[in-house]
Amino acid sequence: MNLNQKLFYFVHFICWVLVFMPAVILIPADQHDPYHILLNLALPINMCIVFYINYLWIVPKLALKKKYKQFFLVNTILVIVFALLTRYAWVQLHAINTSEIPLFKVITFFVARKMLLLTVPVVLATLIQQSLHWYHIEEKQKESEIQRKELELKNLQSQLNPHFLLNTLNNIYALIAFDQTKAQKAVISLSELMRQMLYGNEQADINLQDEIQFIDNYINLMRLRLPQTVQIDVRYDIPDPCRIRIAPLIFISLVENAFKHGVSLSEPCSISIYLHADDNQICFESTNSNFPKTKDDSSGHGIGLDQVQRRLDILYKGKYEWEKGILRDNNTYISKITIYDTKLCHH
Repeated sequence: MNLNQKLFYFVHFICWVLVFMPAVILIPADQHDPYHILLNLALPINMCIVFYINYLWIVPKLALKKKYKQFFLVNTILVIVFALLTRYAWVQLHAINTSEIPLFKVITFFVARKMLLLTVPVVLATLIQQSLHWYHIEEKQKESEIQRKELELKNLQSQLNPHFLLNTLNNIYALIAFDQTKAQKAVISLSELMRQMLYGNEQADINLQDEIQFIDNYINLMRLRLPQTVQIDVRYDIPDPCRIRIAPLIFISLVENAFKHGVSLSEPCSISIYLHADDNQICFESTNSNFPKTKDDSSGHGIGLDQVQRRLDILYKGKYEWEKGILRDNNTYISKITIYDTKLCHH
């Protein structure tokens, strides 16, 4: 029995104590024998019975299944029967001769009043069960939504690995043509990246320091194939020690995009990567020279950035901003992601 169930039963107990208490307190001193106590408690006892018959059986079997005609019929009979029992107990308790009371008055006043009182537990049982029913439906919908998002996230991650690997292998292939030694180093760097992807990508979130290490390894791999004329500026501003958690590989597609569109072998170019983080937010900014690819260039197709957008929507919905675009000089592209709640990543 969990805490919520214990609390639920405790509330039931307190409510029935409050119902029974007035009847117990008002029992006359000369009626403390079991028979008279039972007669005095007839109304709260019958209310309790009517409540739990509805709560445990009638409402779940009829009302919640939208069998409203049967629900009203069964409850009408139930309330009339227990109203008559309550009236009988009251007559016995006060030693009243019913033959001296007009039958019409007995039915229309005394029994009707008991029926009205016994309708209260019927209404309460229905409202409570209906509320619990709606709550359980809402919880199931939330659980289904979480499962759907987790499945979608796994699909996105499974797509990210081949996409990232394809781009990296293309870079190594280009490197082999003019420097086999660097290509060998690139393969070693790639194996380190794949190891990080294999173990890190299985987790819902990782330490930000591990994400930075992955970005560094990727940038070092890219440096091997670039001429020294390409200016690369990388800066990190994070706490030491760093305990900030983040979804794995959330920024790598931005870095890929910067190298894809920011490098020219014939013109001056630069790439800048800056990451700032504290206990309140993470800000990642990539800036690169703008050299748009031609239509004939089939590398990439923007799959990675679409995946980043979707993963941000799933993991940090309503708690992030992504600014991206070409600056006024038309020679610089900037992409900046700010995550405003570093504890929001869903597990």
